[in-house]
Amino acid sequence: MCNKSVTLLIIGSIKDNPLLLWIPLVDTYVEEMLRLEGPGNAFDQVTCAGCKLVLKDAAYHRCHDCFDTYLWCTDCLVERHRNHPFHRIQVGDYVY
Repeated sequence: MCNKSVTLLIIGSIKDNPLLLWIPLVDTYVEEMLRLEGPGNAFDQVTCAGCKLVLKDAAYHRCHDCFDTYLWCTDCLVERHRNHPFHRIQVGDYVY
C-alpha cells in the first residue's frame, strides 16, 4: 500500500508541474535554437540548394519561415517564394 501512494505522489507531482518533464530536455532545446540562429544545416554548404551556383560568387539568402535551413541564390529564392510574399528573407554571410 505504501508503494502505491509513493507512485501516485510522483505521478501526481509530474502532472501538477509539467516542467519536471521538460527540464532534462533544456540543453537539447537550447542547442537547437542556437543552431537555427546560425547557419543551421548549411554550415558547410558552398552551393545554392536549387541551381548549385557557388555561393561565394553570388549573394545568398535564407528564409526564416520555411522549414529548411538551406541557402539559396537570389534567382532561386525569388522563384521559390513567388507564392509566399510575406516570408522573412535574410541576406547573410553564412558560409564560414
